[in-house]
Amino acid sequence: MIVQLRICVPGELSEVALKTCQDQVGTAEVAFFPGASVAPKGDVIEVQIARESVEELLEKLDVLKAQEVGSIVIAMPELVLSRRADEAESAAPGDGADALIWDEVTRQTGEDSRLTWSYLAFLVLATQLAAIGIVTDSTIAIVGAMAVGPEFGPLAALAVALARRKWSLGRRTAVALAWVSWWPWAWRR
Repeated sequence: MIVQLRICVPGELSEVALKTCQDQVGTAEVAFFPGASVAPKGDVIEVQIARESVEELLEKLDVLKAQEVGSIVIAMPELVLSRRADEAESAAPGDGADALIWDEVTRQTGEDSRLTWSYLAFLVLATQLAAIGIVTDSTIAIVGAMAVGPEFGPLAALAVALARRKWSLGRRTAVALAWVSWWPWAWRR
């Protein structure tokens, strides 16, 4: 799978960022547009790269502080027809299906761990479905409650928070998990 990165950097950083992108194993194509960025003022680099090489490139760009002085946009094209892309995927170590892009995982789990109205609504539905399952001795209803329950998002976010040492994500996750733990007991009083 090919991933497309659009990197916007100031002119003084573009040469080293461009070289970093070109030298990365798994890079299929690199396009350079000097002066193309208006706000912030600078250059734009577009890279097509094998998914399994993205995390390594992002770590190198992080050292350059590219996302602090500019921006990095990651897109997943549905279809890329290119011999160079096929060769880049073959050259990249590992398998694209197994490759993690930590920024993507962190952002997704962060969104799933927020205590929102839809989170609370699914929590209410799951609790009611579980109660129906207990009263009617229905295993299917209890399993259905587990499927509807929103606690997987916060659990995944907790794992990411611990693995990546993202303590703000861990705190937000703890609040959502506390609601999951507290909610069923609140109805018993």
